[in-house]
Amino acid sequence: MENYEISRYDRQWLQDFFSLGAWAHQYTSVALYQAAQRVPSDPAIAPDDRPRIQTVLRAKILGEVAASMETLGRFCWSIQRREPDGISAQFINMRRDQAVPFYKEMLTPPVTAERLLETLRLPQQSTLASLSLTEDPIEFIDQLATGLLRYAAIYVDPGDPSVPESSASRNLLRQSYNAVKHGSHLIANPPMLLAPFPIDVDPHSIYMAVRWPKCNEALSSSTTQMVTRSLRQKEVTEDLNVIRTIAVLVTNLCQLLIHLIDHDLLPKG
Repeated sequence: MENYEISRYDRQWLQDFFSLGAWAHQYTSVALYQAAQRVPSDPAIAPDDRPRIQTVLRAKILGEVAASMETLGRFCWSIQRREPDGISAQFINMRRDQAVPFYKEMLTPPVTAERLLETLRLPQQSTLASLSLTEDPIEFIDQLATGLLRYAAIYVDPGDPSVPESSASRNLLRQSYNAVKHGSHLIANPPMLLAPFPIDVDPHSIYMAVRWPKCNEALSSSTTQMVTRSLRQKEVTEDLNVIRTIAVLVTNLCQLLIHLIDHDLLPKG
């Protein structure tokens, strides 16, 4: 396919993607949040089911956090590997999650704005600075680099030997993301499930299992690992803000790419 055809397909797709695809996780998380707010007063829902439904909706919001990070990583990987078929073809035809290798690349060594431009094969800062844009493209690239570094440390699985421990701390938030990302590990009644292994239960949190005893293993702190995510408004708002921030980054990146295509400034080959 000729380069001008690739650019035309990419431009059409980018215009469509920044108006909907980039915001899909934001729209979903807002809908989940609004649904969760209505549950306690919904007469169609049995009182005993209401807290369970809110727990599931809270976990689904957490899943949208992980999904938004995956979309950003996949998108950046597609930009980086756009030749020979174009950004849109790479993104849509992707059959394996390429967010993981891209985020690993951001961590080793930690990404900077200059290195990010090189990695994504975008014009140098001097070229971007000369563009006639409403927003400062250099400031945006700085924000994107900062965001990618933060999300990479969360998205890459804990214990991955290829990621430096200093860049991939095993924090609770990160383990929670991965528990939702890899499947539904929700626990309804931790004290009953883990008896006689003691656990201090926070009634305002959701519980997810990330390690479970294998055959002939006893319940212990090493064979059984639980992570939590709070149901409180502060933590829910934090997750919603992450999803919205990523949506803004993706849509701004789309618009920058469209501008570069229009002015034949997107490097090829």
